[in-house]
Amino acid sequence: MLCLSILCSPLSAGAAWDGCYATAGAGFLFYTGDAIEKTELDYAADFEVSFGQYFANQYGHEVTAGYLHDGHIGDDLKMYTLSIAVIRRFPMSRRMGLFAGGGFMAMFYSDYYGHIYGVETRDDDFRPGINLLCGVQVDLDWDLFVRFQLSYRLMKELRLQDDTLDPSGVSGVLKLGYHF
Repeated sequence: MLCLSILCSPLSAGAAWDGCYATAGAGFLFYTGDAIEKTELDYAADFEVSFGQYFANQYGHEVTAGYLHDGHIGDDLKMYTLSIAVIRRFPMSRRMGLFAGGGFMAMFYSDYYGHIYGVETRDDDFRPGINLLCGVQVDLDWDLFVRFQLSYRLMKELRLQDDTLDPSGVSGVLKLGYHF
């Protein structure tokens, strides 16, 4: 509760407070790194929960916790992520707008069990990264909104026993949000 109150408090006395919001959504992550070449992995299910606040008219900050899972016969990858981003809104009409932003991301726990080039591997690791995002938001009424978000997640390679695995990729997530 303390973290939420800190997140929703204005950054300075002169900042215009547009309010806080929360989102939850699901989508897919498509790998751009070497995960497809080295394993049977191809895409991961992506689940996210976000809390954010807009301030200074069109700017905002957002904290997102996520869970990604890619399970195939013989290969299984689970990743828990936490990202902090700065976002800029670009209103197109009263109910619709674009947004873009970026920030830091941490994959604070990942678990891979499978075969890299046919050799069985199991390990878990922590990796930092960056998250670049953009999308469109449509307000359904004064409080509810729908957001489609594209993110490019550039993460440092996982160190897995005798090899590495790059889980970087592009994700598309459909989210339902609530302004409070």
